[in-house]
Amino acid sequence: MNRNSDQRAALMYVVPFLCCLCMLSCHSRQNRVQQETAESFDTIYVSYHKGVYETSVRTPCSLVKKWSESEDVSEVIVIDKRDYDAIFSYLSENADKGNDSTTCEARIYVQAAENEICINDVIVCACDVNEKDIPANDYALYLIRSLSGYYNYLDSLDLQFDRLIEKFGMPSCYQNKTIKDINWDDDAYYDDFRKVALVRAGLD
Repeated sequence: MNRNSDQRAALMYVVPFLCCLCMLSCHSRQNRVQQETAESFDTIYVSYHKGVYETSVRTPCSLVKKWSESEDVSEVIVIDKRDYDAIFSYLSENADKGNDSTTCEARIYVQAAENEICINDVIVCACDVNEKDIPANDYALYLIRSLSGYYNYLDSLDLQFDRLIEKFGMPSCYQNKTIKDINWDDDAYYDDFRKVALVRAGLD
């Protein structure tokens, strides 16, 4: 009887320990799978500052690209295949095909494979990495801004005046994560740069 009691007591300590090890192992594997998935071909990277980014001088797309390249992916977001295809098709058809105009400010950097563009944050326009304007596909730009979580860092009241939201509606995934009382001259604001990976659904 004593031996059985000792065995039961030992199990009471061993089982929770093994469960914890299993959970840690699963969590580590999930993080590894996410990172490997984010590095696959079927991924669209979207990088932006949280909230409206205001400057006194023009910000070139090449600079936003540089910030993106030095940033780690903060979140992997699985998106519907149709949404992925719509965004990728827009990128592949317009990257490096801008005209002579240079009116669009770079605020959001988007990259998939060799295709890369920049988008403005307030005025809905887009340009290639050479600062040349490209046609703005409203639906593709709406998908990029909504699925990447960009809208989450804008107040819902301000979003009522966003032309794309007026056209397509408030994203169902919207969460208000607005940054309050930003000091635009504070270098610490640059820590609020965010990079996400939009991964096509259906990948193993």
